[in-house]
Amino acid sequence: KRGWFKSTAAGAGLFLVVAVAGKKRQADTPADPPTTAGVTPNPTATKPNPETTGSIRRAKGLKVLFVLPSNGLWLNDYLPVRERLEAKGVKVVTACGNGDKATVYKGGDNKDARYESVKVDLKLTPDMELADYAAVVFCGAGVNEYLGIGAASFAAGRVITRARDSGKVVAGIGLGEKVVALHGGLKGKRASYHGEVAPHVPNLASL
Repeated sequence: KRGWFKSTAAGAGLFLVVAVAGKKRQADTPADPPTTAGVTPNPTATKPNPETTGSIRRAKGLKVLFVLPSNGLWLNDYLPVRERLEAKGVKVVTACGNGDKATVYKGGDNKDARYESVKVDLKLTPDMELADYAAVVFCGAGVNEYLGIGAASFAAGRVITRARDSGKVVAGIGLGEKVVALHGGLKGKRASYHGEVAPHVPNLASL
């Protein structure tokens, strides 16, 4: 079921120090200490910590369009990601095909039915304004409305194409990856492996 967004990639540089301890050879008579030569290792480039530099620090003030299924929202595809983005100062705007609310999937991470639905901000439309968004994210699980034919599917395809062509991040979480893949958003790209997506994307590779 899982296979993450996007998104959602970065970590601190990892340094490995190997110490070699030599055993002192025992002999009947003392021997002169062996000569040693100092070895200077090749310099290792360090990777920046995304928690203090780079895109995470610059995230404050950005907006992300989070597209939810109208029926069958998988909470773990949405709530933890939204919380993480908002903790970094990102404004999350939600949309779905019906423009009203996303009914939560009964089972899995919501088996105790804590949530019935999630109110969304916008209706997903083909020509909706995207200029203010740094990224568009689709999540699962009930994504059928965004596949095949139909108004929501057409809107999803147009939004993915427009966002991609304008250089925005386009991501899919869980079965949301299937929406991005089937509308050409993964063409020429590498993506995390998902069993329901792989048959539709020949170059899909595990990372």
